[in-house]
Amino acid sequence: MLSRKQIIVIGSSVALVGVLYSLDIKGLVNPKEGKKPENTQVSSEISTVSISKSAKKQLSTGAVKQIEELETQLSKDPQNAELKRSLAKQWENTDKSLSYVSGLYYYDAAKAQPEAKNWLLAADKLQTGTASISDSLIVRYVADKAIDAYQHVLKTEPDNLDAKTGLGICYVETTQNPMQGITLLREVIAKEPENIKANLSLGLFSMRSGQYDKAEKRFITVLKKAPSGDAYFYLGETYRYMGEKAKAIEAYQKSKEFIVDPQFIAQVDMIIKELK
Repeated sequence: MLSRKQIIVIGSSVALVGVLYSLDIKGLVNPKEGKKPENTQVSSEISTVSISKSAKKQLSTGAVKQIEELETQLSKDPQNAELKRSLAKQWENTDKSLSYVSGLYYYDAAKAQPEAKNWLLAADKLQTGTASISDSLIVRYVADKAIDAYQHVLKTEPDNLDAKTGLGICYVETTQNPMQGITLLREVIAKEPENIKANLSLGLFSMRSGQYDKAEKRFITVLKKAPSGDAYFYLGETYRYMGEKAKAIEAYQKSKEFIVDPQFIAQVDMIIKELK
């Protein structure tokens, strides 16, 4: 999904900044730029409570009231895992872009009931949620929780490919050690060559590092198994950087069949126009 914090310039003069901030498709970064948070240490002032408080500013009064009612109940019974999951679900249902907040409560619930499935649920919510966070310190905090949760899964289920894939993506997308993640993702691909998430992540990494031929193969693998607007868009970007204008246009056109957002379609049309 194109993330709110990722910016890419499409074509010589078309910037998708505004669109990327509102669309529900994963974004790209300039192939010569990274996405890693600049800060390597998390402020001690950041916590689930502080993140929740800040996120509430984006919600309606009614939504905030429902969340605070659950928070009040939880304050009276802080070890209640079911209440934590209820709070997580409330955040999840209120605003999809704030799924990282729900992930933090799922994480707390997993600490109370440390089963692999609970850790994996929390980890996935946290990992996918980092894409919608603009504050690098919060990204680091959330990513650290995701990594920890995935590691808990792998302690009891070392062959869990979902956990290994998620952990690999976390290392690639949110740390200064992307190769550690690449190694994990390659292990996943070795056991499951058509794994969608692993191939997509490796494709994006290949784009950022200028390895467009490798990116092309990854995205084509994804599209054969699970066609989607974002994968076609990434493939279009890959071809555009390779100078394959006809193939790029074809991929961009296909992306429009899956994504109905008029702003996105308008921007893609502008890209195509520039390429013709």
